[in-house]
Amino acid sequence: MTSPDIPATRLSVVPPEGFINDLQAIDPSRFVRKWIVFGQCHVYDREHDYYSLIERVSDKFETHPTASFVVGSAKLGFSIAPKKRYLAFDENTSDIDLVIVSERLFDRVWQDFHTAKALDSNWPKRAQFFKYLFQGWLRPDFFPDVRTAVTDGWWDFFRELSKGQPAKITGAIYRNWSFFESYQSRCVTMCADVARGQIEP
Repeated sequence: MTSPDIPATRLSVVPPEGFINDLQAIDPSRFVRKWIVFGQCHVYDREHDYYSLIERVSDKFETHPTASFVVGSAKLGFSIAPKKRYLAFDENTSDIDLVIVSERLFDRVWQDFHTAKALDSNWPKRAQFFKYLFQGWLRPDFFPDVRTAVTDGWWDFFRELSKGQPAKITGAIYRNWSFFESYQSRCVTMCADVARGQIEP
């Protein structure tokens, strides 16, 4: 499988049996639940290894274990993002993208930024931060340059969490399931349109 969107430096893969059929047959939100939220995680051969990771995250941020899970190429074994569609997960260049779906945590971080007067701080990536905030999620790589109770140890925690793992782990926070499924469904819909031949790969 080749695509003009796929750089030649990484291997592209053919999705597993049932993936393309489901893309065309079921609602995008149901597809997200079946393939992205549930099912086997590509980078963890043993389920208890995956659970141990999730348990550490839930303990750290005081969330239920079901609120945290791996997405992206680390989950599926390949990406479905438009510019990386069907590129294989690569331990040398890919991250393990972990999301936390929690209104409580999301609102706490946002309130902390407000209290710390983040708008008055040095914030080179402010525009990118608000772009994703509008879509219901907080990307730490776009955080403002302020110290808060949650964010102060964010990077230290994920660096420690990454030790002994198949690749570096990064984290992000979605406010609720509606925002998460809406964002993920856009990538799924584009993949489905490609599968149906409605848009170019």
